[in-house]
Amino acid sequence: MKLGLTIAALGAALLIYSQTWAFAWDEGFHLLAAQLITRGRHPYGDFLFAQPPLNAYWNALLVRVFGPAWRPSHFAAAIETLAAVWLMAGFVRRRMGDRYAICAAILAGLNVEVFQFGSIAQPYGICMLFSATAFRLAVSGCAFAAGIASGAAASASLLSAPVGPVLLVWIAARQRSFRDAVPFVWGGLVGFIPVLWALAKWPKQTWFDLVGFHVHYRQAQWSDWPAHDFAVVTSWLNSAQGFVLLGLTLVGLFSLRRARPEFQLCGCLAVGLAVFVAAGHPTFPQYFSLAVPFAAVIAVVGLERIGFGRIAVSVVIAVTCAGLVRMLVDSGDETRWADFRELVQTVDRVTPPGAALYADEQIYFLTGRMPPAGLEWSSGHKVEIPLASARSLHLIPQSELDREVRRGTFATLETCYESEIDRLGLRKIYSQEKRDDDCFVFWDKRSDRKG
Repeated sequence: MKLGLTIAALGAALLIYSQTWAFAWDEGFHLLAAQLITRGRHPYGDFLFAQPPLNAYWNALLVRVFGPAWRPSHFAAAIETLAAVWLMAGFVRRRMGDRYAICAAILAGLNVEVFQFGSIAQPYGICMLFSATAFRLAVSGCAFAAGIASGAAASASLLSAPVGPVLLVWIAARQRSFRDAVPFVWGGLVGFIPVLWALAKWPKQTWFDLVGFHVHYRQAQWSDWPAHDFAVVTSWLNSAQGFVLLGLTLVGLFSLRRARPEFQLCGCLAVGLAVFVAAGHPTFPQYFSLAVPFAAVIAVVGLERIGFGRIAVSVVIAVTCAGLVRMLVDSGDETRWADFRELVQTVDRVTPPGAALYADEQIYFLTGRMPPAGLEWSSGHKVEIPLASARSLHLIPQSELDREVRRGTFATLETCYESEIDRLGLRKIYSQEKRDDDCFVFWDKRSDRKG
């Protein structure tokens, strides 16, 4: 009963946050991709999409059913995250009781990265759900279904890729034969069908988007990524919440030798995911949210080993809650989806129907306007390759895009990077300008630019 009330309270908090404050700049790309899918365009085949496709198609289904809005995707992500927390807390409850299950639920559900990024349109929520499902199914002996769930997690984000191999090795070791792990492999292939289908249909584009871009171009314009990654990996030192979670997880990991095999599996998943996402240069704090549900389980194992019973559990819960409150207070002035309302109205007012618009992904999504070919994802512009090759991959190099801007190709230009104004000489190209917070809209090309 107490665990149920805790899960209900966590769900209420996640849903309220998802519908009000939740926002990340990168999710505009995911929502725009979903909108493009509803209009008959395909990731890889028609536009650059450096992510596996499952989450995009899931968001596209929500857009088709509920209309072009961000709230349904946020609602779904919050439910997915809550379900993952519930699955892991339920696992703890059966083996350690209500007290530690509640603690695990709070450690996972109120973790700052999980709370912030598990409630938006990016694939963190769906990946946590599929990963937790795969773990529970593997522990229950349902190898084929566990394989489907792990394959689906990787089909939503390759950051979840370690889940499959870790579960495969554990199942084979548990059964003392890799032959017994064959159903898991077949299930994994079933779950990975969205990626396999794309590879079969658009092999060159899919391979570049999912592999080539990340290997060769992801670090472009990130000359200081070693320092950036070091700061991210050590950021837990600046967070009481992170310090408690990691500290207890380390204690739990050192205690796993005497623990049940399923706890050892949970530890392997937490470590495997954390190491894998740390190796993605540049890495970001939200990537580690995928490891948090598993780390929370190991953390309560460490908490039990330390002792002090209810007092220790209460202190850990208090620190975790305080960390979330601190995050909410600190992010009070950050950008929200509601902040784009006036900007969208300006773009719609000054841009004629069908005119070329250069804008951020959020603006394309909110206005319902189709981006010109190659402008679906701004990060794709960092790929500097010959124009013929770029077009075959549905991208525009930044150098070519700059030339198009200076030629006055776009009737309206929106940007939230003030540095771009002087770099591109936008005030020499357009006669009209409006600022909304940190974003700018330029329109009405000067007479010597027209035609």
